[in-house]
Parts: sequence; C-alpha cells; structure tokens
Amino acid sequence: MINSEIVDAVREVWGDRLRPIPPEFLSPLLSAQTHWFVRTVGLPAVETVYSEPVSDEEFRVARHRRQGHEYVAVAEGAGYYYGIEVDTDRVMMVSDGRADTYVVNSDVALFVLFLGVVEKTLSALDEQPDLADDRIEEAIYGVIAQLRLRDAEAMAGRDNFWFNLLCELLEF
Repeated sequence: MINSEIVDAVREVWGDRLRPIPPEFLSPLLSAQTHWFVRTVGLPAVETVYSEPVSDEEFRVARHRRQGHEYVAVAEGAGYYYGIEVDTDRVMMVSDGRADTYVVNSDVALFVLFLGVVEKTLSALDEQPDLADDRIEEAIYGVIAQLRLRDAEAMAGRDNFWFNLLCELLEF
C-alpha cells in the first residue's frame, strides 16, 4: 500500500530525477493508487545500473500478456522490462523471450524506492574503490534489511529479484 512515508522516502532518494506521467498517458488498466503515484510522484527519469526509463507512450500501453496477466512497462533493461501486473499492482520483471516473470516489488512506489536505494548504494560503493569487503557486505545487507522491512512480499521465498541480485553483487 502506498503511503506518505514511502512517498517521502522516494522523493528523498530521487530528488528532481523523477518524471510524473501526464494523465493522458495513464493506462485505464491501472489501479487508483498506481495512477496517483505515477501522476503525482512519477517514475525515474534517468538511466540506472539496472533500468532505463520508458517513454510516456510505452507506459500507456499494456505491453504483454503472460500467463493470463497484463503488464504495463515502468522501466526497461537488456532483454527484459519491469511491468506493473495490472490485476495485482505488483511490479514484475518480465523477460522478453521467455515466459518467466519474477516479483520485484509489491507496488510501483516500492519499486521506485528500491531502484533508487540500490542505485544510490552502488554509486556510493563505486566512489570508494578501496573499501574493505566487510564494509561492502554491510552496505548490501543494509539494503536487504530495508527491503525485508518495507516489502516483505517481494522478499518472500528464495527466488526473489532483489535478494538474488544483491547476493550476486556480494560474490564479486
């Protein structure tokens, strides 16, 4: 559920790098809370390590139908996109050439928040190339702890997007 605490955290992480979606580009398939968030707060307007913005037109169109669900793209990656599953509001990673989908976050506000948190954490780590391994682990486990606290649904089970991605970073 999108609340003022999450909205404030999103704005703090992203600052002026959010782009509200104009009302005429909002898909009628999306819930009222998702409409409000993308119209009022917005989506990242900049490329990140794991995504690039979609155009207003791409946002309007339900991109794909997979396993009985429709998705509206909120960001793209190489060979996949992040889409809002219109019947649940969850943000899913949808592979372009495969039937696989993965839960990323339980709603678009948490997706935007954690995309920003991960980007900010990775940027901070990049600025300190001589940082000790235990400090890197501490930073990444801190992000995992935030995810578990704010979006338990997205962190449930062993096959969740953010946990697997962050653990891959620990292997380097």
